[in-house]
Amino acid sequence: MNGINKVILLGTCGGDAVHKPISNNNTITTFSIATNESYQDKQRNWQTVTEWHNIKAFNSLAAKTLAKGDIVYVEGKIKKSTFDKKDGTKGQSVDVIATRVIKASYKDKDTLDQIPQYPEDNSTYEDRMIDVPEQDMPF
Repeated sequence: MNGINKVILLGTCGGDAVHKPISNNNTITTFSIATNESYQDKQRNWQTVTEWHNIKAFNSLAAKTLAKGDIVYVEGKIKKSTFDKKDGTKGQSVDVIATRVIKASYKDKDTLDQIPQYPEDNSTYEDRMIDVPEQDMPF
């Protein structure tokens, strides 16, 4: 039986994304995001716990543009890998291999001015209805 390895995260970029070319016109972009969880302790004081997630995205145009402070939505899978440290010991890393990256918001208002703005639709329901002759109605 196959299992399911799926992760969905919504968090804040901890730094600017690092974009590197790899073989055959492929690219890898790495970045980290923080997710926060809040809870009340026994004394009824609010506490916040921050988890950091390492993300790797292959050939992602959206990931290339991420900067510190951006809110980002990530879908992917968990991948654990081992490596040799400089001191000769083994190390482990747990990464999210992103299959989808969406920049959900921007860190500063100046960036928002670069996003195309569409006029507000103030039309009524009747304004949007199309006049279809009765004989052309499918029912």
